Amino acid sequence: MARAKKAQQKGGVWLLVDKYVGNSNQARALARIMGWDHAEEKLLEYSNLALLPNFLQVGLSSLDKSTAALLRGVQEPPKIIVSAGRRAACVAVALKKLYPGVKLVQIMGPQCGFHNFSIIILPEHDRKAWVRYPSNVHFHHGAIVHFDPKNLANAADELRKRLQHKGPYITLLLGGSTKNTPFTIEQFRELWAHASACASTAGAMLLISSSRRTPPGVLAVLERELRTSQTPYYYYAYGSPEPNPYLGMLGLADYMMITADSISMCSECCLTGKPTYIYLPDAIKGSKHWRFAHGLIVSGQAGRLSNKLTPIAKIGGLTGDGLQKAVSKALID
Repeated sequence: MARAKKAQQKGGVWLLVDKYVGNSNQARALARIMGWDHAEEKLLEYSNLALLPNFLQVGLSSLDKSTAALLRGVQEPPKIIVSAGRRAACVAVALKKLYPGVKLVQIMGPQCGFHNFSIIILPEHDRKAWVRYPSNVHFHHGAIVHFDPKNLANAADELRKRLQHKGPYITLLLGGSTKNTPFTIEQFRELWAHASACASTAGAMLLISSSRRTPPGVLAVLERELRTSQTPYYYYAYGSPEPNPYLGMLGLADYMMITADSISMCSECCLTGKPTYIYLPDAIKGSKHWRFAHGLIVSGQAGRLSNKLTPIAKIGGLTGDGLQKAVSKALID
């Protein structure tokens, strides 16, 4: 940990961020977990060469000229570079050649030589039993996420002021379709029946949010259900002009319910320490989202959504403690 903190004090940590928001958010979360409060974000704008596979080693040519120029010849080279995703990994390896003393921390598969990195953080649900991974690989359950408890509490207080119900609260986060697994109206009806039954039994208010992936047909059915619902609710439609209350919903909830299509949101819900129930239809069985959510359920860190709020064994099991230790050790070795 000493080496990491020294780099922080000198401003020597770079976070390579790009248009892939999920990847970039994991890099930011890792910096917060590690206490790298002064990490510098370096925005990567890619050239067409970034489309080529990483084994071709196009290096900084994968960036547009202005971005590459900003990363070359800096007066104080970084001590640590954090990259997430294969495109950022390609840039990180090129920067290591430019600044030989730098240590690389990679999130997700780099699709290039693992030996270039001090540590590579891979999601547990992508582990392949037949592969022998090198010693610098660390497996982490879910996406890398981190919350400031004060921000979460403040957001909860702000949302509470806008509600008529005094609780308890059940947050229902609706995702949607992925590339290979559609979220159907039939699936939504099953999910809604479970959520409504749980809220009715608990005397709870539903805090509902849709997402950019929620299909229009599902939204139409949801809005019809809300018009006749006997359960008190607050509904945030994704893209509406009001501020997104996502953090407030996480902070205020007594229970969480979520679809399985967002690994990041499932990870965030579990991290809050609130009982989290995941809607896991058989139709998505075998997908990476199913493998991840199923892993949370069988390990007791989440429950499978049904019409009962069954106890959960390991609430708050997804923490960054093991990750922090692994990264610190890798940077010292």
